[in-house]
Amino acid sequence: MQYRSGTVTTIFATGEDSTFTILGTDTQWKSYIFPGNQILISDDIIFYTIANVISDTELLLLSPYPKEVAEEDYIITIDFSTFFGFPLIQQGNLHNADIMTRAIVEIDQKIHDIGELESPEIVTYFQYDHAVNLLFYYKMGILRDGVTIVVVGAGSIALTDNTTNYIEIDKNGNVSKNIIEFTAGCIPLYEVACLGGVIDTITDKRSPYIIDTLQIETIDFSFTSGVVSLKDNIDNALIFKQDTTIFMAIHTLDTDERVSIYKKLKFPYAQIIDIKDNDTSSLIFKEGTNAYLGFDTSDGNEKIDIYKNLNFVNITYGQLKDNIDNALIFRQGTSPFLAIHTLDSDERLSIYKKLKFPNAQKIDMKLNSTSALCFESNYNKFLEFDTTNDIIIFHKPVSGLDTSGALISASYFIIGIPEDRLDLGIANGIISLISNSVANIIIYKIEIFAQSIEDLIDDTIIRLFIDSDLGSVYEQAVLTHNSIESDYYLAIDSGLEISANGKIYIRSDGAGGHGNIIVSVYYE
Repeated sequence: MQYRSGTVTTIFATGEDSTFTILGTDTQWKSYIFPGNQILISDDIIFYTIANVISDTELLLLSPYPKEVAEEDYIITIDFSTFFGFPLIQQGNLHNADIMTRAIVEIDQKIHDIGELESPEIVTYFQYDHAVNLLFYYKMGILRDGVTIVVVGAGSIALTDNTTNYIEIDKNGNVSKNIIEFTAGCIPLYEVACLGGVIDTITDKRSPYIIDTLQIETIDFSFTSGVVSLKDNIDNALIFKQDTTIFMAIHTLDTDERVSIYKKLKFPYAQIIDIKDNDTSSLIFKEGTNAYLGFDTSDGNEKIDIYKNLNFVNITYGQLKDNIDNALIFRQGTSPFLAIHTLDSDERLSIYKKLKFPNAQKIDMKLNSTSALCFESNYNKFLEFDTTNDIIIFHKPVSGLDTSGALISASYFIIGIPEDRLDLGIANGIISLISNSVANIIIYKIEIFAQSIEDLIDDTIIRLFIDSDLGSVYEQAVLTHNSIESDYYLAIDSGLEISANGKIYIRSDGAGGHGNIIVSVYYE
């Protein structure tokens, strides 16, 4: 089929001997003509390819027309083969011989191009042909998407002026351009800079083979060193995925070169992760800029930095090296807080800072031990807990505070009498609470807590009795029972002096009964 309505005219610019512009009279080119159609003017024998349809009355040719004509007849061939765009001969067409000649010339060129495609050393697919102002013309090409072969005929694309155009093709064979960057999922062809209404520079970005999806079972680099070269400065330079599920991506952006892992890593066998030596940040686990774990391989300062709380969800054992003095040390800078020693002869835990229990806590000690817990310094005992006899043993004086909180020069100790040691069933029974003081002392306060005194006969009196060889004797009734089972507290201001050999007693002048009595003695 041919279009030949109206007439055509050519106008040369001053000083020019050819023109790319064809003007029409009584034509409707916008409705019937497309880029790639071919025009034959007057009695010429050469068909010219139409590059662009500007309007119903203006065409732009792919190559310059060398003659000036006015209101001449013309024909435009608009029927072409499906794959390669060869002009077709139709019944009723004019100049069929010329059309046949044109078709044979183009077939010859296509066969030549396809022959070059079979040689990987010669890259001719989608080869740049020529340019007209901002129109970029390319030759035919073939691409493969898996097992699907897509043949793309020669064509042209209009570029944007005064910027860089990224010409690319998708897996369906659609050639397009982008003025920002090559589009992910498309195949780069050319990077073209335009300036002042013409194409300025062309950079070939084609790879040796145009393949969008490569189906490979195994890649074997065992015969030689293998290198996979990726495109520079692109967000997703290489993506490993199954359908739409991404497993791993490689990003070559100059500002953010990284490998993104989208699924969990599993090491089914023993492995070693080899990290960079002598680097303060050899390996860091983080979310955004929020660090969680870091490895510092600096020589002389090799360590693991933990930036967040450790949460042991299940019962966990930390296995330490055996028979070493400092098997594990917790410290800030050079200041230790806690150390664990696994020496066979001295297994212990060293605490270098004060312990704070912000909430009510319980320290569970060993049951039925005469030294369930002992506070000592280099085997010099200070305080000891006896869980066999249920008593606390003070080996040293303990400083106290007055009501204002100021430290007073006094010592303090508590003597606890468990139930099975205070048997008041013996009339006038005498139980020694303290004896053999190291020196004369002045007792300035005594506190007595009698707990659950039970089964005493009426009017039984429990007395606190101080006997001193300094001549000062003190006696005080602690409790008159009168058949009431209760706890009892009494604070006595004493001021009495007791010698090194003096004694303090609890005495009952009645019979029967049992209970607990705790006596606290404050002395200078």
